[in-house]
Order: sequence, then C-alpha cells, then structure tokens
Amino acid sequence: MFALRVVWGLCLAVAAMVVGVGFELHSDGVGVAASSAVIAGGVLLLPLTSAAVGRLAPAVTRE
Repeated sequence: MFALRVVWGLCLAVAAMVVGVGFELHSDGVGVAASSAVIAGGVLLLPLTSAAVGRLAPAVTRE
C-alpha cells in the first residue's frame, strides 16, 4: 500500500508541474490554445491517476 501512496504522490507532483508549465506558457505569451491544453492535461492527469490507483489497490493488497 505504501507503493501506491508514493505513486499517487508522484502523480500529484507531476500534475502540479504540468499545470505550472501551462501557466508559465500563458504568461510568456504562448497562444491560449496551447497553454490551456497543457493546463487541462495536468488537471485531467489527477482523475486518471486516481482510477489507476483504484484498480491497482486490490491487486497489490491481495499479496
């Protein structure tokens, strides 16, 4: 179970970095379409990670 918490924490960190890159792109004058897509990708990473951890949890705890 500890490994799943580590994976979840790493994915939170990656999502935060991706959202931050999107904000930096927007502030540097990159087009709204590109920066919004990066921000949305970072935000959508969280539910995808949650679903993956939810599916992996029963397999890991069975051992």
